[in-house]
Amino acid sequence: MGALDFVVKPVTYRNFCLHMNRVLREVGLGCDQSIVISTRDAMHVIKSSDLVAISVRGHTMTYHLGNDKPIVAHGNLSSFEKEHGDAAFARISASCMVNMNRIKLIQGDSVRMDTGETWKITRAYKRETLAAIASFLGGGFG
Repeated sequence: MGALDFVVKPVTYRNFCLHMNRVLREVGLGCDQSIVISTRDAMHVIKSSDLVAISVRGHTMTYHLGNDKPIVAHGNLSSFEKEHGDAAFARISASCMVNMNRIKLIQGDSVRMDTGETWKITRAYKRETLAAIASFLGGGFG
């Protein structure tokens, strides 16, 4: 039996969750959070695994779900990061986050999701995004 990962002190909650998510993925358990999205006329509860990406324009957030219609709500990505910082989402631009569990291809300055959607990684976020994905997957890029 070998070690799946190691954690160096001091341990932040976010770093611990990234490592534990990798361990749980490795043993097949998975870690799925419920995300509550309040819109004008309803409150939606979705699993984090159903969420492919979140894009924002102004203060209008669009939650992109696999095969379902996107959910549009008021908010910003900073608030989402504070509430769900331990979830498997990577910020790829000032206006977009993607679910790292749903990434199928990283090529150049874009990521392709398992739904076929392609999202652009901006230059300002590229290094941070690739490092987060590499850490999440437990490997490295270039």
